[in-house]
Amino acid sequence: MDKTRHIFVLLAFLLIGSAFIPSVSAEEASPGPAAKFFTDMPLSVMEMISRSKRMDMLDYYEADSIYHAPNGMEGFSYLEKVTPTYLKLSLTSVSTMSVAVLPLKNDTIFQCIYTLGSDTQAHDSEIKFYDKNYKDLNTKIYIALPGLKSFVDASSKKKKGDIAMIEQAIPFPTITYSFDPETSILTARLTSEELIGKEGYNKVSGFLKTEICYIWNGKRYELQKSLK
Repeated sequence: MDKTRHIFVLLAFLLIGSAFIPSVSAEEASPGPAAKFFTDMPLSVMEMISRSKRMDMLDYYEADSIYHAPNGMEGFSYLEKVTPTYLKLSLTSVSTMSVAVLPLKNDTIFQCIYTLGSDTQAHDSEIKFYDKNYKDLNTKIYIALPGLKSFVDASSKKKKGDIAMIEQAIPFPTITYSFDPETSILTARLTSEELIGKEGYNKVSGFLKTEICYIWNGKRYELQKSLK
């Protein structure tokens, strides 16, 4: 066999062999259940980004690159962090979403946190829970959501005058939630300073805690004892 024919046969063998190597999609190569939950979200949960774009985002992320995917708001979305049990993305220039996998005794649920805010709008969050079939679960089963009084310090809670003053200063409290996948701690932060301004907030800030923390106990979130 001459040298040219040998090279041709070798190249043909490599090309034919490559046809039998299975391609790996973003879904197959996903780093864990958080990414799969994000990829398979129905339109009722994630209508802003198409499924194919979500798969592209994961493909690029796994290749150590960031893909800014066009979204339904005529902007772009991109992944900020992906681990097997946690995912966070920038939805728009003023909103984010995170997915966390929370273990139960014989099952898992998925927590989604949507946060909206900007320099001109106070940051505020919504927290939702879903089962693996994307059924919207009752939030109250998994956490007692905090209100303004949850951030009032213990001494002021005993004084009706303090409570009235705080409620008058902050009639519509705004709260953000952030989840730490390393510790399973959920932090609720009062963002009302962004809403009423620094001068107004300073009048009542001495009576308030800026944040409170919850820990996932395998069934639901419980307020950390040191902060009760």
